[in-house]
Amino acid sequence: MIQPAEEVSVYGGQFIDSWGGGNIADIRQFGYEPVVRWSVDGSDVVPGIAKSWEISEDARTYTFHLREGMKWSDGHPFSADDILFYAASWKRSEG
Repeated sequence: MIQPAEEVSVYGGQFIDSWGGGNIADIRQFGYEPVVRWSVDGSDVVPGIAKSWEISEDARTYTFHLREGMKWSDGHPFSADDILFYAASWKRSEG
């Protein structure tokens, strides 16, 4: 089981590209953390940036509770507003 970080990390430092760069898919594995993800064996959904969640009885409403203390690489706090901003921009791009 992968346990979420229990404390805020130290920001800054140097990123060393061990693959030679140029491929955004390679970089995503360092910086992309989903809200939830599949367990290693694919049998369960496990926390990502959400520490917990509830699903309504009719399965139409999902409520996610985000981990506290998350920050962007520049030190600004990460919040549900960031997810809403992303979702709104994605919806706009659909037309």
